[in-house]
Amino acid sequence: GRLYILGAGRHVRCLNALTGDDIWNVRLPGEFRDEFWDSSFAVVDGVAVFLAGHLIAVELETGKVKWQGDPKKTRGTHSSPVVWKHDNQELVVVNVAGSETICVKPATGEELWRVKSEAGLATPVIQDDLLIIYSNSRKKGMRCFRMKLDGAEEIWKYQGCQDKGSSPVIVDGHVFVQGEKRL
Repeated sequence: GRLYILGAGRHVRCLNALTGDDIWNVRLPGEFRDEFWDSSFAVVDGVAVFLAGHLIAVELETGKVKWQGDPKKTRGTHSSPVVWKHDNQELVVVNVAGSETICVKPATGEELWRVKSEAGLATPVIQDDLLIIYSNSRKKGMRCFRMKLDGAEEIWKYQGCQDKGSSPVIVDGHVFVQGEKRL
């Protein structure tokens, strides 16, 4: 029954999904920059995790900042974090700058692993323990990793297309992505 929005001026808002009324509205600390406001929320374990220049989590009930990732190590734009369900726990996976993908504990922000994934601006996609990332260049391509609690190992890559922001989707065991004016 709630809608979480990351908006202009570094405002994070929680709205009643039925009425549109504010439940809370919090301005994040730090400098406002337009290009940081393209992340959606991963809502898990009592927090909303998102990229606003770097990785941040706010408490669902109050909007208070619960934790912030290192601004240099977790910086990123345009990509959104996703939830990975593994061994009866929920973790957050997100593409960050430096063409890397990280996995963190949502309650604390503790980093469990980091892999040179060649990820671009697209949001990662997860099915079971498989992670699909899509790059900004054909050379880096789309890649699939098998995730474990202590890391992720690349199991295949496809270098047949690229796009600066489209995210893949998985349907019936097939990965679909658009790029270069084709699907």
